[in-house]
Amino acid sequence: MFRIKTIAGAGLVALALAALGASAPVASAKGPCKAPEECYGVLLEPGHVIKVNEPDPWSIVSEGAVEFTGGTLVVSCPQGQLNGSIIVVRGNLQGSITGGTFGGAGGAPCGSSMGPAVVSVGPAPGGALTQELKTNGKTDLSGPLSMKLSLDEAGMACNYSGKSIKGTYSADEEQPIVIGTKPPKFTLQEGSSPGCPKHLKGSSNTWDVTAGAPAGGEFPLVFVG
Repeated sequence: MFRIKTIAGAGLVALALAALGASAPVASAKGPCKAPEECYGVLLEPGHVIKVNEPDPWSIVSEGAVEFTGGTLVVSCPQGQLNGSIIVVRGNLQGSITGGTFGGAGGAPCGSSMGPAVVSVGPAPGGALTQELKTNGKTDLSGPLSMKLSLDEAGMACNYSGKSIKGTYSADEEQPIVIGTKPPKFTLQEGSSPGCPKHLKGSSNTWDVTAGAPAGGEFPLVFVG
């Protein structure tokens, strides 16, 4: 579902675009970095990279529409965004995902075959979501995930859970990270309205990732290993 373009410091500006739904190629595996700045950084401008720090904020934003399908229900969201903060920087880069929203500009809802839809994603009750970027070009959003889908015109409120979402990114040195992920699957939970699809499947997507800088603003996260 997610494709991620990592934005954190490396030195050169490079734009890596992958076709929607395609996984990015994976570079040859390498061991964990001895220090985080050896592998990841925040690109402030061409040739100016700073190290990533915890708990700097980061955002993961889809490059295109995100879709969820289940039976006859099709939900299309113009954009998806996940937010969190960097929590571990030891070799592989890790960060929390505190929540995610889907929709159009200005907070507009998603469209669906059953009218406007409000979609949000976050950690399951009592749990935590962690996004990890590994130096071998693999990524993992580990859950469990909780997704809420509201269809007011149909009078339906659907609650779903999902497991981890795996993906890959092109670990080319000094390049922004671009991640392609496999379509996630979600299972209906108790307390949902009658008529909610028992299963939802998300689309494959590409996502851009930015990280915060001490002086303010968010910039591309890059691989510098």
